[in-house]
Amino acid sequence: MEFREGAGLLSFRDKATKRTLTEAINKSIYHNFRQSIPENIDPQLTHLNLYFVNDQKQELDKDDGYQKAKEYRQSLMDLVHKSWDDQQANYSPSKRTSFDSFCQKHVIYLEGVLPNTRQEWFETMEICKFTNEFVDDAKTGTRKMGKLMLESVDWKKLEAWAKAEINFMKQWLKNNLGDDKGFVYGAVHVDETTPHVHVGLVPITKAFSKSLNQERYVLSNNRNFGGPQEMHKFHIYHANYLTKSGFEILPGEKGGKGSYNAASFREVKAIEKRRLEQEIESLLFKLRLEGEDYQKYQVAKQYQDYYEQRIQAVKSYLLLAEFNDFEKNQLTQYLQLLEKVKYYKIVNSSFQANKQNAELLEHYQNELDIMTIRLENLLTKGYSLTI
Repeated sequence: MEFREGAGLLSFRDKATKRTLTEAINKSIYHNFRQSIPENIDPQLTHLNLYFVNDQKQELDKDDGYQKAKEYRQSLMDLVHKSWDDQQANYSPSKRTSFDSFCQKHVIYLEGVLPNTRQEWFETMEICKFTNEFVDDAKTGTRKMGKLMLESVDWKKLEAWAKAEINFMKQWLKNNLGDDKGFVYGAVHVDETTPHVHVGLVPITKAFSKSLNQERYVLSNNRNFGGPQEMHKFHIYHANYLTKSGFEILPGEKGGKGSYNAASFREVKAIEKRRLEQEIESLLFKLRLEGEDYQKYQVAKQYQDYYEQRIQAVKSYLLLAEFNDFEKNQLTQYLQLLEKVKYYKIVNSSFQANKQNAELLEHYQNELDIMTIRLENLLTKGYSLTI
């Protein structure tokens, strides 16, 4: 199978004030350095993430990394701000413009996700393996979307891949801006569905100022990612760099068509949930039609009603009680396990019962039992939750 990268970049520029943009950027850095616990991560794996700030050779812990990344980005913006003020001082008051106005017209920060590809690629590169769970959607076809198997991770190779991604991004900045000063951080996430690297960038460069008769710092995003053509070159260069580093991959196709972009966590879970619900409805319909399987239908329907009641109770509980990020994360995972157990209970009570489905039911049931015990206090926070 051929694998394509789909490296994406998010630009921070809009009509808001610089203060509003700074808040949005800091929120993004806050998320990438795991200062909060979003629903799409496994908190038990977060300590395995790696964090790099600018030219820091050793990875930092998430708290130290967050502060240094935020401070370093601000120091770059301070350089641009000072250069802007120095230039404006040469103009008459009527011709001067504010730094806020300047920032509204320029990209002041970029965030990238590398390589944004399939789990199968990591298995082919022998970096790590995942459990055999698959999703199917029109955009990416059938692909693996399992859980990371910790015992399978080649940590030396994973770090080599992560550093290749970071070195690529620095080299790209050098090639286009003459310096990699604008590389703010790299955050290597292994606590989500598929490993990836977030990179934070300030497109800072130097340009000659006639009014100052010297070089000054400016923001020059156009020289990096000026449009579809530049982004296509970025994809080609990224794929070539990774391949030469020993991690073979093809560039994403122009316009994104045909690339194996990883769907977002919510998209994946929504697709999976719809698939399970459709299979359950189809299975119950077949059992109801077959006279000799009516008893199986009754058993399957009882499982459906029982687990649906539990699922709705937890969903209502989430709405009624106040939870911190970690608690929301854990309850979301608990809901996902309930959905899985419901599905395999129904499947194993029907004519689709087989050894593989029985093993999967045992696996998810064990996970659910362990999590139920672990969340005992949380499941009764605020008021008694009967499930």
